[in-house]
Amino acid sequence: MKIKTGLQSGSFGKRLACVDFDHVLMSPASPWPGASVATGDPVPGARQFMEEVTKNYRVGIFSSRNFEPGGIAAMKGWLQTNGFPVSELEFPTSKSPCFALIDDRAIPFSGTFPAMEEIGRFLQW
Repeated sequence: MKIKTGLQSGSFGKRLACVDFDHVLMSPASPWPGASVATGDPVPGARQFMEEVTKNYRVGIFSSRNFEPGGIAAMKGWLQTNGFPVSELEFPTSKSPCFALIDDRAIPFSGTFPAMEEIGRFLQW
């Protein structure tokens, strides 16, 4: 499996969809073992989703792990070990101009800012 570590220069025909790692692709262990350790099972449906999204978009794995020593290597190893059928992934090390962001810790913005109470009540799935 070939996995890219930076933004691909020749793939600008497809829009970039960024996908978070923990709680989106992998159900992480508790307590948090650190960014360089990726243990946990795939979130149900994650492999199938990745098969579909990579057909239509460039896929960037965008996680807080991207900025920690050993984080990208841990994610790559986990993806390979768990049989994700992704031949090419990007691991941006800065915020990329993605078309869509799939993340368990996001509050969608649709032109109206959330109330402070809404932010305070936010729960990840």
